[in-house]
Amino acid sequence: MNKYILVFQIQNPDNFEDIFGPGVVVVVQQDLTAGFNDILHSLLERYDILSDVTSLSFGQWYVAFSIKQHTLSRDIDEQFESLTTAGKQLIRKMLQRNFGMATGTQVDFKLVVLPVSDEIMDADILRSYIRTSLGTHASAGTPYSNIKRDEFINIVDKQGIEIFLQPVVSLLQDKVVGYEVLSRGPLTSPLNRAEVLFGTASHFGLREELEIACISKALHYLEKIPEPYWISMNVGPDLMSRPVFYDLISQRHLKTFLPRIMFEITEHLPIPLSETIQKVVKGLKDLGVYLALDDFGCGFSDIVAARILRPNIVKLCITIISRLGRHPQIERDVRYTVDRITRLGGEVLGEGVERREQAEILKNSGVSFVQGYYYGRPSSIKDVMNA
Repeated sequence: MNKYILVFQIQNPDNFEDIFGPGVVVVVQQDLTAGFNDILHSLLERYDILSDVTSLSFGQWYVAFSIKQHTLSRDIDEQFESLTTAGKQLIRKMLQRNFGMATGTQVDFKLVVLPVSDEIMDADILRSYIRTSLGTHASAGTPYSNIKRDEFINIVDKQGIEIFLQPVVSLLQDKVVGYEVLSRGPLTSPLNRAEVLFGTASHFGLREELEIACISKALHYLEKIPEPYWISMNVGPDLMSRPVFYDLISQRHLKTFLPRIMFEITEHLPIPLSETIQKVVKGLKDLGVYLALDDFGCGFSDIVAARILRPNIVKLCITIISRLGRHPQIERDVRYTVDRITRLGGEVLGEGVERREQAEILKNSGVSFVQGYYYGRPSSIKDVMNA
């Protein structure tokens, strides 16, 4: 009987504890194990499953299986290619559920089928075998549309981007105080999904061009959003350092609106780059805009970034918010993070709030702002302005 293992491995899993803290990682491990197990029931229904889902370390899982005799009519390589292609789509959706759409889309992983023998199944030998074998396989990458490059450029150049707003609520005042800008592609296009829109831009090497187009279109509507509401927009750290970004937001007609603008830095910053980014951040603050760190965890690396950059707001990521109430360490981590950020002169926003219980825990932990489906789903900017 030919035996195989289906291996699912997240790239750079060691970063997770640094970013999210040990309490969250414990629960994430449980959730990803359960998610991978659910996927296998549909993925391997035509095969014989020989083992439970096993994790040799955080970020890596495998299951052993064999081929049923009646499935041999198809080429094995063809079978496994179909299996991993379908599996990558299911795992991507699972990661988006667990980490939120933005982070879940960016988490890179590998899903491969490897032949095994009984001798290899020893834990130490298997660990070494998997590590060596995975080195020869490509990672899943990020999702993108099969739209042509010229079509994509045309959408960006002609401002075919749709702008949506999601309300941000003050827990202290119990009212909407601002909106996050969310960008989508044309309504009838696959690019209407944000992860596909930005994944396609990355695929074509046009990420910064897309970001500029999204920010430019949002700024066009800014004067129509009444005071005292503020708006927040995503910006990557690379684009922040470009003259084109500074020139865009420092236009004279925007000067009076800048105190109602917040830019969210959308990636975890490599600490070696922090001195360069710190200078950029200071220049932007001098213009009067506010800054936030997006997808903030409760771990060491993000606290270091906050201490260096001194953002006005840090946004606790959905990975943490969705697991409130499931591990006592998570609540302790949130309170500790709020205390540290407050000491640095900033405030904390919890995003992805879907239940009242989550909002109450955040309020009791000293979190200032919240957003999520519990408070309102994203709406077209035109609908918000006409409300």
